[in-house]
Amino acid sequence: MKYAFALCLFVIFLLGIFFSPRPARAQDGGAAPLEQPAGQWIAVARGVVEPSDGLMRLAAQREGLIEAVLVEEGDHVTAGQELARLNDKAAQVQLDIARAEVGQARTQLDLAKLRAGNAADDRSRLAPLARADALPRRQIDEARRAAAIAAMEVTIAAQSLALAEERLKVQEAEIDARIVRAGGRGDRAPQRAARRRHLDQHRDRDVPVVPRRPARAEGATGRAVRRPRPSRPEGRDHPRA
Repeated sequence: MKYAFALCLFVIFLLGIFFSPRPARAQDGGAAPLEQPAGQWIAVARGVVEPSDGLMRLAAQREGLIEAVLVEEGDHVTAGQELARLNDKAAQVQLDIARAEVGQARTQLDLAKLRAGNAADDRSRLAPLARADALPRRQIDEARRAAAIAAMEVTIAAQSLALAEERLKVQEAEIDARIVRAGGRGDRAPQRAARRRHLDQHRDRDVPVVPRRPARAEGATGRAVRRPRPSRPEGRDHPRA
């Protein structure tokens, strides 16, 4: 009787081991994955989601001192809006000279047209007298020659005015090249306080904004900015690559 009872207990023990739940095996020799309870959050936080392409890299096309920053951090800007301006005093002087040359060329053209008109009137007035032999042939020839010279002076003055206007356009482009503008689409000004502080700290220092080689801008059309690398503090080990 005792032997049969012990045998029954042994059989029950074996059945319990066989039908007991087994832990999940680790895949590839690693630890078994933890199961996340359905419908529960791992972490909850509040903040601002900013896309990775929200950074605009902008630069002026010329070197110079930063004179003014015209937008604040986070301001909405439109395409072509001025964001910053470089010192353009030297270029402004050249622009004033070019404008003066254009004004002088226009005055010379007006005078040339006036002389040409008077010469043409003299030639027209003397032509009937020349046909009636009431004037010497030499006098009418001089009137015709004076009218031709006056017309040539008008052509030369017009060409001089065109050249002066081209020089004026070049100087206006030089002024515009010292302005940093927003890209081809409306966007938000870079929300980087460090960038703003960097511009403010170097506003009165000779920090060149180097003319850019073609480069891919991040998140906006424009030119890539290569800012001066900050100097490393002395006594600090440089990180290894």
